[in-house]
Amino acid sequence: MRYDVEADTRKEGMAEFEREQQMRLNKISVDRYKETLARGFDIITNDPLDNEGDLGEPEPKNEPAPQKTQVYEYYRSLQD
Repeated sequence: MRYDVEADTRKEGMAEFEREQQMRLNKISVDRYKETLARGFDIITNDPLDNEGDLGEPEPKNEPAPQKTQVYEYYRSLQD
């Protein structure tokens, strides 16, 4: 009985391992699109691409710093 259970458990574990490996291989990568975006134009229509913000360097955000709340100030005073 124990041999059968261990064999079934091993079989299920190997199936799960193979499924995880297949999912890792099929995962979408940003590298697939880097060459297309670096080219600067669509090779089918010859239209220029609008690459701003696409997979490149993130644009700096000019957002104001968040306001410090009373809770933040309280915990900050505990650290000092």
